[in-house]
Amino acid sequence: MHIVRSILGVFVAAVVAIILIMIGHMVNTLINLPAGLNLMDQDAIMAHYKEHGPTTPMLIGVLVTYAVAAFVAGFLAALIAGWAPRGHALVVGVLLTCAGLANLLTVPFTHPVWFWTVNLVEFVLAALLGSLLVRGQRRAAESRPPPAAAHDGRLFEEDTG
Repeated sequence: MHIVRSILGVFVAAVVAIILIMIGHMVNTLINLPAGLNLMDQDAIMAHYKEHGPTTPMLIGVLVTYAVAAFVAGFLAALIAGWAPRGHALVVGVLLTCAGLANLLTVPFTHPVWFWTVNLVEFVLAALLGSLLVRGQRRAAESRPPPAAAHDGRLFEEDTG
């Protein structure tokens, strides 16, 4: 059963991360669209980025989007798997890092070195941070005393020996 929950956790987390990244890119484009460009003219937008590169606010928006998506994905992978929360978050973080690297290598314009550096580190770190929420919830749940109905009302065990 562990393997099924592990695969499901990583899969669901990756799908949710992709959806969050798509939404984040749409919002970021709406907020940071260079003046004079039509949102519906994707060819003009790509031509602009090829010539001028993306703006710093747009790149920061992308990094924030990636960090939020990885954080949520790390949390979900750890929560759904139900065991080894950091391990599952690490798997999701590495998968997202590979996807981010593939994206950096295939886009038709260059990114600054600082963007590459943060991009290659943030997925794993954010996913691991997300998994810490699950660990914290589990520890809190384990440290709670049992409900009052779970014992017979005696404060101490009687010595029967």
